[in-house]
Amino acid sequence: MADSDVLPDEDNEIDELKFPEQDFAVEDIELAYRQALEALDAAERQIGSVMVDFEPAADGGVEEESVSDGFSIGAQLAEDLKSTAAAAEASGTAVLVDGMRRVSPREVIEAAVFVGGNVALTARKLASLIGQDIDNRVAVSLVDSLNQSYQNENRPYEIRLHEGGYQLQMREEFQDVSTRSFGTGPRDVKLSPETLEVLAFVAWNQPVQKEQIESIGRQSSMALLRQLLRLQLVELQRNGTGRTDVSYVTTAKFLKLFGLKSLAELPTADIFSFK
Repeated sequence: MADSDVLPDEDNEIDELKFPEQDFAVEDIELAYRQALEALDAAERQIGSVMVDFEPAADGGVEEESVSDGFSIGAQLAEDLKSTAAAAEASGTAVLVDGMRRVSPREVIEAAVFVGGNVALTARKLASLIGQDIDNRVAVSLVDSLNQSYQNENRPYEIRLHEGGYQLQMREEFQDVSTRSFGTGPRDVKLSPETLEVLAFVAWNQPVQKEQIESIGRQSSMALLRQLLRLQLVELQRNGTGRTDVSYVTTAKFLKLFGLKSLAELPTADIFSFK
């Protein structure tokens, strides 16, 4: 948020916002964002533009996005790091080549999800940024490594897998700060009766699969589900290694929105209503 977007009487309130159980202020997220931009700039200086042609999968599939021909960070890494590529991919550490610091695969992935905003990046896309022939599992492993680091350092964000791919998002326990800062609380969420019907179906039958949701009989049921995914009321849950081995469950944000402490407090279907 630009300084000009903040009202003068809100300056002190926002400056004093703190994350729970840690001394993280709003400025810490801004600093992390700037660091991600710096990593991205370093990659661009070495290789070229990283954030090119990022498009969500047309049908919301987890791995439907195709790998673009042309630019790949791995093309340069493979040339410069030929003797150490395997180790770099496995550990995600940066290395020096000819006295110059090269951006590590781990840093490339972190920069991509940090700067990607609302664009979900598939494992295939992330792997293609590391190298043209890099297995998707390398990208997934690096994402897991980043999330472990975020957890160990009690960072307010994490990389989450959604139907369209990976996104960097605020952890649930820090959502209150996000709400106070940017006004994205329950009152900002407006759902149509049709969307509520899909949400109620997921809540009462979770975990549910695509075929079950389509059985509701609404032609737009999957589009409504994608809306719920974007609102973070429903999330993707992997059941296996295949792209289609996924199901859908409600989130902690769903519980908060409906004033529930747990799923055990779900009302009976005939009184299920939006607060």
